Amino acid sequence: MAQETRPIKAGKNWPIVHLNGNVAKSTTLLNGSGGSSNHWIDGYQLDGALKTADGFYLLRRSCLHFDTTDTWTVTNDAALDIAAEATGHVAFEMWVYVPTATGAVASLLVRGNPAATGYKLEIDSSGFAKFTIKDGTTACTITGTTSVFGGWHLITVMCERDSTTGLQIYIDGVADGIAVTTVDLDDAIDPSNDLVITGVDSVDMYVGPLGFYTGASAVLTAATILANYNEGIGRKYDGSETGLALAWNNDEGVGSTCYCIQNDDDCKAALSSVTWSPSKQSGATAAIKKCGPPFEKANEDDADDPLPTVGLFGTGVVTSAGNMSAISATFPQAIRIGKNNPVRILETDGDFSLLLFGRTE
Repeated sequence: MAQETRPIKAGKNWPIVHLNGNVAKSTTLLNGSGGSSNHWIDGYQLDGALKTADGFYLLRRSCLHFDTTDTWTVTNDAALDIAAEATGHVAFEMWVYVPTATGAVASLLVRGNPAATGYKLEIDSSGFAKFTIKDGTTACTITGTTSVFGGWHLITVMCERDSTTGLQIYIDGVADGIAVTTVDLDDAIDPSNDLVITGVDSVDMYVGPLGFYTGASAVLTAATILANYNEGIGRKYDGSETGLALAWNNDEGVGSTCYCIQNDDDCKAALSSVTWSPSKQSGATAAIKKCGPPFEKANEDDADDPLPTVGLFGTGVVTSAGNMSAISATFPQAIRIGKNNPVRILETDGDFSLLLFGRTE
């Protein structure tokens, strides 16, 4: 039987109209409807007076940008505690971007003092992820073998108690390093300390979604860890994930607070000096130098989303009179924005108009 095909319809709110008016600004597309629909951008039309060559950007999401000793802090709360041996399993998932050979990030994620009681995730000077956890008596440490310098990477730490291979690190969904025994890591780990991410002076570091699992369901299988990576950095936690205790999508794009997706007001993260990438969503200056994360992981085989991060589209040839002929472009593959992920159109100066064609389905 031949496969049934549905006609493509532009749908409500399409095309998107953006009038630049010689003022750098941005326009934000609405989120996908109902948490189940995707935006697809098929092409654009661009025209108007133009004195110099110019272009526009499409940016999928915001993320956190650390460039000094900025901090992301969740105040001490019982929801951050790790129970004793029988049920005290824990796992972290954290999307990070650290430029190539930038140097160590000593406090990528810390609670308490791993020399006394607590845990610490760091990146050493070789770019390897290192995790230390201590329950007051016993300490366990594991170091990866794959550098996370350059590009977006998902660091996953999984700690199963009372196991000879209980402490493991995964980089981009793949086991990294030699698993460490946790058979003597018996006690609860509940230091009266905040959970903190700390940046490094003169280092550009970007942080995306962060998930924290506890209890029996925190023993994530290798298949689950890989599947979570394959969902890409555009994944949004919604609170229904098995074993998920707390999570922060870190994509609000404005303000000094990152909210816990479980709406636990005691576990919202406060930002100190941390900026957003892009740092401005509207107004007189469009932030186009800092690139937010892609909706999906960069993958040359990704037919749904051919742009790996930020798309820069040129305005075409400028005539001798300083004007530009109208340009219409149809993408060979529609760009998928994704479920509940807005796109911002960021532009440099130019007196032109933009029509963005697409659909929502």
